[in-house]
Order: sequence, then C-alpha cells, then structure tokens
Amino acid sequence: MTTRSPRLSRDAILDTARAMIVAQGIGAFSLRGLAARLGVTAPSLYRFFDSKDAIVASIADAEFALLIDAIERAADAEVDPVEQIKMQSTAYVECAVASPALFAVMFAYRPPWLEDPGPAELPLASKAWKLASSAVEAAIAQGSLRESDPVLASLTIWSAVHGVATLLTVGDPAAEQTIDRALATSVIDAVVDGLAVRDSGP
Repeated sequence: MTTRSPRLSRDAILDTARAMIVAQGIGAFSLRGLAARLGVTAPSLYRFFDSKDAIVASIADAEFALLIDAIERAADAEVDPVEQIKMQSTAYVECAVASPALFAVMFAYRPPWLEDPGPAELPLASKAWKLASSAVEAAIAQGSLRESDPVLASLTIWSAVHGVATLLTVGDPAAEQTIDRALATSVIDAVVDGLAVRDSGP
C-alpha cells in the first residue's frame, strides 16, 4: 500500500506551480519540475489535475479573480463612466506590472470575443471583460463616447491598455517591475479622451 505524501494536495500543487511560474516564467514550467519540487512523482499530480493545462488554467482563474477585484475597487466611488474607464484601465496595468509572469499566464487563454481555436476561454476572463465593458456601455448610453458600438469601443481601449501593460512587463518575469505611471496615464488618457465626445463649450 502506498502512502500519499502529506505535502501533496490541490492547494500545495497550485501554490508551488504559481511560485515556479513567478520565478521562471510559464515557458520553463513543467510537470516534471513541479513534481520534483513537491518531492513526488509526476503521475501523483494526476490525482488532483488531469493535465499541466488544468493546473495553469486554475492559476489563471485565480489571477482573473484578483483582476476583477482590482477593477471593481478601482472605480467603486466614481460615478462618471469615462473616469471609471480610466481608473479601471490603470488598475489593469498595475495588476500586470505587479506580476508579469502571471499576467502572461492569464492571456494564454482565448479572449471571449474570439472564435479562433486555442485554449478554452475561462469564465472569469469573460467576467473581467464584461465588468470592464460595463463602464464603456454606460458612457455610450449617456452620450459620452463617439463610438456607438460597445464591443469596438471596449476593444479599442483594451488594445491600447493591454499594449502599454505588455510593454511595461517586458524583461525577466522574476525581476521586480515598476510601473511607469506617466506613460500608463498618457496612453490611457489619449485613447479614452480620443473616443470621448468633446465639450464644444458655449
């Protein structure tokens, strides 16, 4: 009769895998390495997860939950939807810079607006998208944005924000990153104000 390692559990697997990805990046992550770190054989991991992808998806799911919380808190007290968009966009960049390796894990999965084959869409990724899009829809509804298509407007904003977030996370995934707030603010203001209806004044 074999005895399961007392260290081996679903939480232990996820915590160790997450730490490995943060330290080495998703490209260096393997089941064999994870098993060695836990002091077990690779087949032991299959008692808890069907595959490496299942482990990575669980980590991505947890990170999307943190992103959702950050987006919700960012604009909690703001009533102007245009300002909400800016504050939520800043929160997005901050989450990316806080952990570049985990940011890369999150976006290994298909965004909710694409039908291309690839890793399955994550439910919490869709929730994060819908949450961020709600401020865009509100801004359009009150006539604050020139673009009337909420999907196109959301994609335009997200493309710019995701771009600056990606730029600020280039380099060693384990290295401590600092957010260039001037650049992030410049990009966010440029894209959101560019879509906003300008006040023509008196």
